[in-house]
Amino acid sequence: VRIFGDRVVLARTAVALGLPRIPDDRVEPVTDDFPGAIVAGQPNHASAAAQVAYLDQAVTAVLDGRCAGLVTAPISKDQAARAGFSFPGHTEYLAARSGTASFAMMLAGPDLR
Repeated sequence: VRIFGDRVVLARTAVALGLPRIPDDRVEPVTDDFPGAIVAGQPNHASAAAQVAYLDQAVTAVLDGRCAGLVTAPISKDQAARAGFSFPGHTEYLAARSGTASFAMMLAGPDLR
């Protein structure tokens, strides 16, 4: 399992939530430009650019064969658009990056599929 993001942001968030820190060897550092500017629950241009960069790098790793699959977290579509993300959401982005013409999104949970 690899997590694409920022080690400092992930470590700070783990401490704030009382969760174990993610081992550094599990984190694929995307950039170190954002740690001081990203505050959980306070969207801004830095966090918008970071979420787009994290997604982009993770998708590249899958397409290059460095990762076998992808699990995404929710994004702020509004903030992503402000950072230049030109897709309505993950689904359309993933389809474009993979060259897929026919695609759909499925939500799944204990009471929903």
